[in-house]
Parts: sequence; structure tokens; C-alpha cells
Amino acid sequence: MHTLEVAALLSNTKAISPFITQAIGIDLSAKMISAYNTLSQENLLSENMSATQGDLLSPSSSTTDLFQDSKFFNFDIIIMSMALHHVSDTQLMIEKLHERLSEGGVLVIVDWLTMGLGGTGDGHGHQGGHGQEKKLPGSHTVAHFGFNMDEMKELYEKAGIVDIGFMEGIEKSKVPAEMGGEQQVFIAKARKAVRN
Repeated sequence: MHTLEVAALLSNTKAISPFITQAIGIDLSAKMISAYNTLSQENLLSENMSATQGDLLSPSSSTTDLFQDSKFFNFDIIIMSMALHHVSDTQLMIEKLHERLSEGGVLVIVDWLTMGLGGTGDGHGHQGGHGQEKKLPGSHTVAHFGFNMDEMKELYEKAGIVDIGFMEGIEKSKVPAEMGGEQQVFIAKARKAVRN
């Protein structure tokens, strides 16, 4: 099985490595890529598991050319883990990932459920109680304060992806007090239609 991990997290690779033959991670951060590749080698994961720095939404010709290589297409599964909330144009991202799936391939998104913080969507903070602006840790990198099932379903449907599923995480995750102390993750999946 050929898989793409958009958020290059070694733990994800370890979890799915018994079921795949190749994994390619993509991340914006050169440090994340370096750490992933180093840890992958140290943990003796398959040499077919590596990461590349880049941005699927970048208009630059160098990035665009890089991701036109055939190895970045026809994935059986694409997993985007804890990264969609950093993407401003979520619809375009879902569409870009969809076009890289093989027919019948599955797109899995793991991210935060809507945090109920009244997010502004501008990545600069969120509205606290009584309309007062508050800053969250790392909020300058956040474009969305979570997603709900209807939002994920709409993103998938607009991209033409079928067989949509959505599940909330079993346990809440600990987060900074400014984010409520606990937050819930979700897993959303959908499949690229097979042409008749």
C-alpha cells in the first residue's frame, strides 16, 4: 500500500507501518522533516518511509514542480493529522489531496472538533466571553479553531469524495488552559470514487 502522511509524525508511521509498504511525509517545517527522517532511520523503519519538505498549496514553481513527480500521486491512503486547522483554504487543500488519491483511495483527516471558542478564522486569536479578544498559544499559525461533522462532510462532498465517515475521539486531549484544558479530536474519512 502506498500512503502519504501530510503531517510528518513518526508515531503515525509506526502505527500504520505493519499495513503499508511505503510512506511519504510532507511538512512545511525543515526541522520536522529532518527529525522525521532521522527518527525513521534510528527506529529502523523501512527505507521506503521518508519525508519531504514542501507545501501542496504553494504557487511557487519549485514546490509545484517537486510535487508533480509521479511518486506524489496514486496513494491508497492519505492521512492529514492535526494540520488542517493551520490551512486557510481548507477546501482547496481537500481538493489537492483528493486528486493525489488512487481510485478507491481513502483520505483521512484527524483534527480538533470545533472548540466553541468563537474563532475569528484569521489566525490571530479568538473571541473570549463577552466579545473580548484573547490570544491563544501559537494562534498566529491557526486558521480555524476546529471543525464539526457537517463542515467536514461539506468539504468532502464539494471535492467529490464519497463514503464519508466521521468519528469523535474516545478520550479528550489535554491542551493549554487558554484552550479550555481539554479538547476533543475527530477522525473523518472519505473515499475517491471508482470510475465505471
